[in-house]
Amino acid sequence: MGMTLLKDKISPIILQVTLGTQPTMLRTFRSLSTTNVFACSDRPTVIYSSNHKLVFSNVNLKEVNHMCSLNAEAYPDRYVLKIIRY
Repeated sequence: MGMTLLKDKISPIILQVTLGTQPTMLRTFRSLSTTNVFACSDRPTVIYSSNHKLVFSNVNLKEVNHMCSLNAEAYPDRYVLKIIRY
């Protein structure tokens, strides 16, 4: 659920987006001091905010099953993507 500011009140809005045909796992991550969302599915997508609008950026992979960030100073803003091929 997204939130929008209307006349000094917070009003919930529902945003429905199709991100592939399989179940989607949403994972937050930080990059350049900004929190973003990675959608793991058969159509992996990075979701972020730009000029107060949501932007959906496709990832150039066929399917991503899991995503996590590396927690190490040697690898800032680096992430691991798990891909299962059948």
